[in-house]
Amino acid sequence: MLYSNELVLIRSGPRWKVATGSTQIQLLGKGWYLASPFDLGKPAFRLDWNAAGATGPAPAWDCQQPAAVIRQVGYAAWAMALTMLLLGAAIVLGNITVIAAGLVVFYGLVVATIIRIWMARLCLGMTTAQVLSLGFELICCPPFGPNLARRLSLRLIPQGDGIELAARVLTPAQWCQLVTTVAEVQQELLDFASSSLAEVRAMEKFNTFLQEERQICLQHSS
Repeated sequence: MLYSNELVLIRSGPRWKVATGSTQIQLLGKGWYLASPFDLGKPAFRLDWNAAGATGPAPAWDCQQPAAVIRQVGYAAWAMALTMLLLGAAIVLGNITVIAAGLVVFYGLVVATIIRIWMARLCLGMTTAQVLSLGFELICCPPFGPNLARRLSLRLIPQGDGIELAARVLTPAQWCQLVTTVAEVQQELLDFASSSLAEVRAMEKFNTFLQEERQICLQHSS
């Protein structure tokens, strides 16, 4: 569930893609975002943007190292998911040998993955205690395994305005799509704004920027 000023940036191969919450399906002020199952092992970062506009340049955002570790964990997450499917089929068929082999493979993957996370705990922003706690969760609740890569990346919240950070990595077409979505949300926020006059003016200034960018995108697309 994402607030209107939140978006998800997902590493998709050599490029990035961006997603926002649904404007039609809302719950407690948040929009529904259903992640693609094909993005199971991909780094996904939650960003937020300021409705009054960025207050200054965002700090340098180097996510390559943690993203590389998360991709490695993602491969293990896919292996865990496939192993769980195999275990489910073996349980239905009552094949004790396959069940035993599946459990050995699954928990072997868990141990190897936790060791890899512990080795990269500093770049992932985790302590040894947090890594051990995560390992305990995986051992006690195997269904957490397939979602492990996503959980790790969502822990890493980049500092700075999300729009500016996204603009650094998106293609022109993706940027145009994002600007269009954010411009619509920004106009709604402005229509129902109950902030101070100074903040409303800042929101209007940011809205003007978004509308200008939107017009530029429309001109280029035509």
